[in-house]
Amino acid sequence: MKIVSSFILVALHLMALTPAVLGQPMKIFGTRYDPVNNNLQIIQVTNPTLGSGNIETIALDVATFTKANGKITGNAPNGTVISGTSLNAAAYDPTTFKFYFRDQQGSGPLYSWTVGATTIAYVSSAANMMPGNTTLLADNATIYKGGLWYGEDNTDTLYRYDLALNTVRRFANVSGGIRSYDFGDIAVSSAGLLYINGNLTHGGHNGLDKIDISAVTATSGTVNSSNFTAIADYGSGSTGATQQIFFDNTGANLFAVQSINGQFNAQTWHQINTTTGVETGDIWTSTFNYSDLASGFLSVPEPSTIFLLLGTPALMGSAWYFRNRKKLEKKAAELAAAGNKTEGAEQEENTVIAGV
Repeated sequence: MKIVSSFILVALHLMALTPAVLGQPMKIFGTRYDPVNNNLQIIQVTNPTLGSGNIETIALDVATFTKANGKITGNAPNGTVISGTSLNAAAYDPTTFKFYFRDQQGSGPLYSWTVGATTIAYVSSAANMMPGNTTLLADNATIYKGGLWYGEDNTDTLYRYDLALNTVRRFANVSGGIRSYDFGDIAVSSAGLLYINGNLTHGGHNGLDKIDISAVTATSGTVNSSNFTAIADYGSGSTGATQQIFFDNTGANLFAVQSINGQFNAQTWHQINTTTGVETGDIWTSTFNYSDLASGFLSVPEPSTIFLLLGTPALMGSAWYFRNRKKLEKKAAELAAAGNKTEGAEQEENTVIAGV
C-alpha cells in the first residue's frame, strides 16, 4: 500500500507540474542593478496574459554594494560575496522552483535562489563549469531536462552542466564554423530546440539560430553542426541589438526584451517567430531595465533524474504515471471544475518538496 501511495504521490506531482493543468500564471524572473539604492535585485514578473496585466515585484535584494580597495563588492543576505555590478546567465527551473545566475557579468560562480527564499546559495565555481576555458565568460543560460546550458563567449561552443550530478559536457564548433557569438542570450523550446540570439563576431552583425539538444543527457547524445540551423541575420555593425530571450510556459512561444533596431532598450517586450526570426510589435513595456531574463516550461524529468531526486519509489511511480496519465489528467480536470485544483496542487507540491 505504501508503494502504491508513493506511485500516486509522484504521479500527481508530475502532473501538477503542468501549467496547462494548473492554470498558473507564467512567472518570469530577471536580474537588474538598482542605481538608486546600489543593489542587485531579482525581479519576478507575473505575466498571466503575455501582454496586459503584468506585475513586477522585487523578489530579493541579492546584494548591496560597497567600494573596497578600488573593487566593487557586495554582501548577499547569507554573507556570500558578489563581485561586479551585474548578475547574468539567468535560468529558471520550474520543476525545482530555482532561479540560477552568475555574477561578474557571467564570468563568476554559479548561484541559485529558491523562489520565496531570503538568501542565495553557492552552486559551482566558474572553473568547474567551464574547464579548459580562460575567460570563463558565459553571459547566457537556459535549462532543459536537468541540464543548465550556456554558450562560451566569442566562440560557438556550448556547455551542459548537470544540476543533479555536478558534471559538465562541452560541445565545440556547434555551427561548423559558420557562427561565433559575442553573446547574447539562449532559450530552449519544449521540443529541445535551443535558440541563440547573439552578436555574430564573424561578420559584425546579429542573428538568431537554433540547434537541437533534445537527445543530450549527462552521459549520452551530442551536439554538432548537423543539428544546427541559421534562422536570421539582423543587420550589420551597430544595427540590430541582441535580446534577452525566453519561452513561455508552454515552451512553444519565444519572447524577447530589447529592440533589434540598434537602440538599447531592455524594457520593450516582443514576440519572435521561431521559423523566420521576425518579431512582432511591442507587447509590453516594463518598469525596470533588465540585465537578463529567464522563464521555464515544465517538462517531465528523465527517469534517472527522478531517481536521483526522490529514490526508487519515485522511479517506479513515474512509470506508473506514464501508464495512467490520461486518467490522471481527466481527474485533474474534474477537480479543476470543482474549484479545488489550485489548492490541491499547492498542497501536493509542498508535500513532495518537503520530502526531497
